[in-house]
Amino acid sequence: MGIFNRKDSLMWAWLLSLAVTAVVVFVRPEFHNLQRSRKQLNQYEQRLEKLRSENGLLKSSLEQIKGKNELIYEIMARQRGMQMPNERVYVFQEPKQK
Repeated sequence: MGIFNRKDSLMWAWLLSLAVTAVVVFVRPEFHNLQRSRKQLNQYEQRLEKLRSENGLLKSSLEQIKGKNELIYEIMARQRGMQMPNERVYVFQEPKQK
């Protein structure tokens, strides 16, 4: 019987191959590029969510402004005795003579 028996030598060979595989995988530049790409993707996703929330706020502000403008137009039209912009007004003009 030698210093190492067969079971121990298989275990050490397996551990050594696992260590070499880990070093090869984690030291390769592709792995670092992949990590950098994931970080960039996360940053872009966070920026996209921020822009979407800002877009939602801007849309709601725009709707509020539109509502206020319609109210202002309605008040101005009533003060002048005019019809509202959403009401149809047909204006017939006589043809101009040359």
